[in-house]
Amino acid sequence: KATTQKKKTPPSNSKKKKSPTATAKVKVEGEMKTRGASYQTHEDIAICKAFINCSEDPLNGNDQKLETFWMKVLNAYNTLIHFRP
Repeated sequence: KATTQKKKTPPSNSKKKKSPTATAKVKVEGEMKTRGASYQTHEDIAICKAFINCSEDPLNGNDQKLETFWMKVLNAYNTLIHFRP
């Protein structure tokens, strides 16, 4: 007797790259909320470097306004990922 073999198909939850615009449902204080897309790896590294560089600035340190600090982080981030508005 001849037997036929079926091709195995991967399960639907197989590892797939997520779209950069994908959203996720997360539970916050007992409620399900939609969360925006995650940073890509190179963006995540850039934002971390920008934050550390601005927060460890010996001239300003923690003696700066919130808006000023985050504007510096944004500018440093944009420089690191070579983004020019």
